[in-house]
Amino acid sequence: WKEAGEHCAVVRLAPGQPPLVRFACAQPAFCRQSEDGLRVSPLSVAPLLGVCQNCKDGEKLDIKWSLEREGSILGVSLPFTPTEKEAEGLDGPSLKLHPQIWSGMIPLARLHATVKIVREDGSEASGSAWISQDRAPKGGSCSVDPKEGVAGTTEFIMTCDGWEDPDDVSEESEIKNYRFSYKDKAGKRVSLYEGMFRQARTFLEAGDREVEAVVVDELGMASEPVFFSVAVAPMDFSKINVKEKMAQQTGEAGPTKTLGFITAMSTSQAAL
Repeated sequence: WKEAGEHCAVVRLAPGQPPLVRFACAQPAFCRQSEDGLRVSPLSVAPLLGVCQNCKDGEKLDIKWSLEREGSILGVSLPFTPTEKEAEGLDGPSLKLHPQIWSGMIPLARLHATVKIVREDGSEASGSAWISQDRAPKGGSCSVDPKEGVAGTTEFIMTCDGWEDPDDVSEESEIKNYRFSYKDKAGKRVSLYEGMFRQARTFLEAGDREVEAVVVDELGMASEPVFFSVAVAPMDFSKINVKEKMAQQTGEAGPTKTLGFITAMSTSQAAL
């Protein structure tokens, strides 16, 4: 029956308990939770999981995925069927997104993923989430002080300041990795420092060096490289006690800095 101002609806009651569906990152190194869904690295295969939170271990589940691409109007997505090179695992618990899936998409455009889980008793439920591309750190600078010195004697201080993760600008956000390196005479890249600290101290081998600084976020996205030149004169062995200097470096410096001193000393000897 229906009284004035009321509406009727037909409800079908099915046996069983519908699955509680949630999305998860199978490998945190390539995927992170974000405010509106998931954020993945566009440079690596990103495996996602469709999880039934109230299903029994070993229960047979029918799991299927579907994808939509966001177009020129943000927030509006259209269905599409990815190729095997773009995604795999559409009929299973784990969906793997390949880097090729982002090709041709406009900047900041996202994917909308839906996973449907059907239990053995026929009860079913779906969950969906927006998937966005991780973006590289930006907005900072890198420098070296001093810009010239002597191999094995001058301690060069390399610093990066002001870098932000555009996907997480909160005060708790931290850049996960700073990398300083240069190319030797053979064109091989030599690492000076790689770690979480934005400042590094090291010795450099003799010669005109172009140091490269790169800032990397938690999903491995690297900033555009910053280059700065350093002029390094050969070590003057007449003014230094090499044995004493080596003992000092071994006792006080870290392995990267000590290696830099040994390399600087070797190249200075070769230049004589």
